[in-house]
Amino acid sequence: MESVHVDSTLAATSPDLKEGRYVRLRFSDNGEGIPREVLDRIFEPFFTTKAPNAGTGLGLSVVRGIMKNHDAAISVYSEQDRGTRFHLYFPAVSGQAQVVEPVKPAPKRGRGERILYLDDEESLVILAKRMLGRMGYEVTGFNDSAQALAAFEPHPWTSTWC
Repeated sequence: MESVHVDSTLAATSPDLKEGRYVRLRFSDNGEGIPREVLDRIFEPFFTTKAPNAGTGLGLSVVRGIMKNHDAAISVYSEQDRGTRFHLYFPAVSGQAQVVEPVKPAPKRGRGERILYLDDEESLVILAKRMLGRMGYEVTGFNDSAQALAAFEPHPWTSTWC
């Protein structure tokens, strides 16, 4: 983590980066690099190099969206056989931070309501079932939409699919 001043030359490297003071986080690897045709698309929603049914391709798109919502930016540099570097730029602020203890309302608890949860990532299905179950819901999870539809379709308003 380092403090940097972004000038017009550096700002031109990322469409979300503006001139000013930032805190920069850098992540890198020394792997095979990202091919140019892939690098140009990595922040697009639903773009993925994974096999069908192996992921949605939302990861970097979501990261970029979160960064933009906080006036921050992300940039990537990659060279074949040399690796990839991600730079995350967060706007720097001066002054003393004011600590405010957030008031967290108690999460709403279920009373046995039934939820059918569907996600193509099996680990997310397991996590959602566990978390929602602890909150008082009855959860049936699937990572295959055809299986979920087959379980739900015969009796959509009854408990037979739970």
